Amino acid sequence: GVCAVVRIKIVQDLAITREAFTAKLEIENMDTFTMENISVEILITNDEQLVENEKFYISNASYGEDLINHDLPAQSSGSAEWIIVPFSEAAPTEQKNYQIGGRFSYSLA
Repeated sequence: GVCAVVRIKIVQDLAITREAFTAKLEIENMDTFTMENISVEILITNDEQLVENEKFYISNASYGEDLINHDLPAQSSGSAEWIIVPFSEAAPTEQKNYQIGGRFSYSLA
């Protein structure tokens, strides 16, 4: 069965260089165990699937109330948000497309 549902939301479809936008991770822990040691790494890739995080400012995560010390209790929901700002190097002379995703890991207690 499904033990957790994870959604990533980008609060903006179009970003202009130096214009901040928010990335949000939502987690629903439907299991009877606590999700511990939750870790998220934001990855921003170009059209060739190369990681180009260095072209963006990515804030430290801001965690919702239910995510306590990187743990999410059983039968609860939690969230984390990041502010992302493209540097001028992200598209110095022409429009470029990027995809935002990441790596998500945890252990069950």
